[in-house]
Amino acid sequence: LAMSLKLEKLLKSQGATVVMTRSKEGDAIAEHRPNEEYRTTRSRKVADLLLREEIINNTKPDIVISLHVNAVPEERWRGAQVFYHATGHENSEPLAKAIQSSIRSNIGNTEREALSIKQVYVLKKANAPAVLVETGFISNDEERALLTSDKYQNQMVEAIAEYVMNQSVLTVR
Repeated sequence: LAMSLKLEKLLKSQGATVVMTRSKEGDAIAEHRPNEEYRTTRSRKVADLLLREEIINNTKPDIVISLHVNAVPEERWRGAQVFYHATGHENSEPLAKAIQSSIRSNIGNTEREALSIKQVYVLKKANAPAVLVETGFISNDEERALLTSDKYQNQMVEAIAEYVMNQSVLTVR
């Protein structure tokens, strides 16, 4: 969330319009529909995904960027990586590859390539090029230290914003 808010601020300072699916701790439901109740955690998660899809598609964005922090049971994994949906918007793949390239050249701590993924609902359902940026592995001690530092967070959002703003995109959501 901290990096998302920094990215929002940076993009807005460069003239972009940014729409956040959430800007507070918790899920999108907690922020946009706080009085709704769900019988199970699963039903709330499904409702949250549907709400995010609704927010994204109702705003008619030029691009969609979803920022995350990766975690796996093994500490050895590291590196930022950008994903796009295999059957999502046709321009998601070039967007993912360009942002991945910007991260690699500006931060230099990953050799990872952008990858296609099928499990991310919002990437599939977005009506615009959509990517998921895994900013690093919180399960790796070294990267966890980076992920919690302002310097790394700023480098990451600057790498993402550099590509986005160089594309003459007028509206970023």
